[in-house]
Amino acid sequence: MEKIGHAKWVIIVALVATAALLTIYFQGFLGIETVFTHFFYIPIILGALWWGRPGMSIAVFLGVILLTGHWFYRPEYSVYKDLFRSAIFILVSAVVVLLRSRIRSTEISLQNQTKLLEKRVRSLNCLYDINKLREKSKIPLGEVFLETAKLLERAFAHKPVKVRIQYEGSLYETKTVATHPMRITSAIEADGRPVGVIEAGWTENDSEQEDFVMVRELVESTARRLGKVIEHEKVRSQLDQHHLHLEDLVRERTEELNAANCRLREEIAEREKVEISLRDSEKQYRKLIENADQAIYISQNQLIRFANPALATLTGHPIERLMDLPFLDFVYPEDRPMIADRYTRRLAGDTASLPNQYAFRILAAGGEIRWVELDTVLIQWQGGPATLNFLQDVTDRKRMEAAMGQIRKMEAIGILAGGIAHQFNNALAGIIGNIDLLKLSSPGNPHIKKYGDTALQCAQSIAGLTQQLLAYARGGKYQSQPHSLNVLVKEVLQQAAATGDKRIHISTALSPDMPMVEVDIVQIRMVIVAVINNAAEAIGEDGHIRIETFRTNIDEAAAEAFTGLPPGVYAGVSIMDDGKGMPEEIRQHVFEPFFTTKFLGRGMGMAAAYGIVKNHGGYIYVDSEPGRGTVVHILLPPFPAS
Repeated sequence: MEKIGHAKWVIIVALVATAALLTIYFQGFLGIETVFTHFFYIPIILGALWWGRPGMSIAVFLGVILLTGHWFYRPEYSVYKDLFRSAIFILVSAVVVLLRSRIRSTEISLQNQTKLLEKRVRSLNCLYDINKLREKSKIPLGEVFLETAKLLERAFAHKPVKVRIQYEGSLYETKTVATHPMRITSAIEADGRPVGVIEAGWTENDSEQEDFVMVRELVESTARRLGKVIEHEKVRSQLDQHHLHLEDLVRERTEELNAANCRLREEIAEREKVEISLRDSEKQYRKLIENADQAIYISQNQLIRFANPALATLTGHPIERLMDLPFLDFVYPEDRPMIADRYTRRLAGDTASLPNQYAFRILAAGGEIRWVELDTVLIQWQGGPATLNFLQDVTDRKRMEAAMGQIRKMEAIGILAGGIAHQFNNALAGIIGNIDLLKLSSPGNPHIKKYGDTALQCAQSIAGLTQQLLAYARGGKYQSQPHSLNVLVKEVLQQAAATGDKRIHISTALSPDMPMVEVDIVQIRMVIVAVINNAAEAIGEDGHIRIETFRTNIDEAAAEAFTGLPPGVYAGVSIMDDGKGMPEEIRQHVFEPFFTTKFLGRGMGMAAAYGIVKNHGGYIYVDSEPGRGTVVHILLPPFPAS
């Protein structure tokens, strides 16, 4: 405290000296009446706070310094302002002195409250730690009492509080011998009767009312908590005894049941001998039905009465949904009349004129249409007529048959187109030759030149058509050389930019990882132009065409979907439009010569593209749906072939 007092005096002396120097500087050196008096309030306020009324002498002393400097250095200026400032110094010091007592009392009150709060926090922490003791697994009750005594003593570590617990003749306390007289005693009650005592005390010369109250409250709370702990321990002990008793009862009952089971097993063994053959037969039948590749179901009164998992796999619906539903609900609408008629006639006994095997379409989950082949027989099921039905999925076979039929048709059309093209070429050679001879025979005749040129243009137009027919028939003569599909697309787009429809927007996405292809540049360019022209005719105003090139690897599984295309790496180009698209029945005819719809081009464009791509060892196919546009994919083998 003495050092702190010296420090205060040093600070005040330094501040007063600084204030005096400021007075001399402003009035003596600067020669002005105004002095920087804001600094004067620092020592004035500190003196009043530190020493109270004696500290007001600092305000008087600083006022005297201000007035003395005024009279000594600038007597010609008015003295009233400095008198006013000196009065303010004394007034501020007086106000601080008046507030000092309140500030001190508030500070002391806050300190007392802080100490009280700290004590209560320690009490709460102590109760929390006591509660946590029971969370430890299988801790003995005596150890709980001993740990509780230690926790209570640590809760009031600032006072020499001593705690001990008595329970059923046993005493639990720390090793230190108690030297303090006991002041507080609280009974531990369990099940409404006292079972122990908690005692706590400290020296008489170190007792405060707040500490006494807090120790009493903490001891009483701990006593109540220990009472609950003892009750819980007794209940748990009773439960353990009851559990052991139950185990004994269960053991006895188990022995009785085992004896009864032995008798039952002897009786069941006889029945099992009779039923074993039936179970084996049923197991084999169930295994056969459940693991059959074919979908099997029994239909009675037009409802499905039994179904195996293969039927659920085929239709895409769980067995629970299939049961007791009409099978016609899963038949394609156009085939329902035929299926219903044959089912009714078969149940009526008209089996001689009905085929046992026939194909039709079903609607699987998600609206997928699948072809199935039905093999059905008339049986008796639960006392009534029914049909036992076997369904085989033949969708892939139907698609393959349709694809092979389309290929045969295209090949037949190609042979016909090739023959017609060669005949046209022979006839056109004669026509063009005779037109040239006619023009040479009368070079000065304007009528012959005029009509001859017109006839020659028509003949050349027909010659171009025969070239397309030959390309479709895969009989064209190629001048193959290595080239890049990306470059071909750019060349076609440059030509389209100069002559194309400005209302159609064309964008590209050209892959940098493209293999070279060995192609006839003129004919492959004709293929790309034909596809772009068809796309342009399929879209309206502000339509969009996107051209993408890509590198792809066709494995053996994927090659099955592309008839005649060997597995391997291919360079591809896809031409997409956002036009009206086309249904499946139209898409199947897009590569036929002179096939035309309002969605497609007219003439031989797509047919020639088909023949050119096929003759290059590639593949061309179309994906389209009504209202979702059309995509034409072209695949060409790389150079060198890999």
